Amino acid sequence: MNEEEMRYRVTAVVTSTLQIVVQARSSEEAEAFSEAIDFDKWSVPSTRAKLLKQLEDAGFPTSELVSIQELIDAQNSDLFDVLEFVKYALKPITRKARATVSRSIMEAGIEAKQMEFIDFLVSQYIESGVGELEESKLETLLEIKYADVFSAVKVLGNGEVAKVRDLFLNFQKNLYLPHKEYQNVG
Repeated sequence: MNEEEMRYRVTAVVTSTLQIVVQARSSEEAEAFSEAIDFDKWSVPSTRAKLLKQLEDAGFPTSELVSIQELIDAQNSDLFDVLEFVKYALKPITRKARATVSRSIMEAGIEAKQMEFIDFLVSQYIESGVGELEESKLETLLEIKYADVFSAVKVLGNGEVAKVRDLFLNFQKNLYLPHKEYQNVG
């Protein structure tokens, strides 16, 4: 048995075990887990934070998800992929693949200066994960990229804060799509 076959077998055993654990938990805990695997809910930072809190309250703390992430060798994937892996045995998608698809969806509908900010978000997300995309970090991200929030709002939203926030949220909306959308992305 080569290393790839061994990894596949270990992953299959881990997946089966995790699915049994999820099914064995109370219906409230299982419901919290299932609810967290919703593209639309997970793609909104404020809702994602609530889902992570519900998961923690139901016995699935983020630290446990991170441990599973390491166990299944998905450190370059999103926590959402860990949830999908446990629930549906789907192969985790890398953050790079998610970001590439999101970027390509947005590319046609925005200005070049906005695309520069999207590229910045892509790099932050790939490097650090979904935690970098919390709403509370938007101001800091704008300051890092543009020196101050006022300049960022002027450049990205023609002076309108709502346009900047929408750009930030639309990028995230496009990060979480059905699994099949990532089949041809490396």
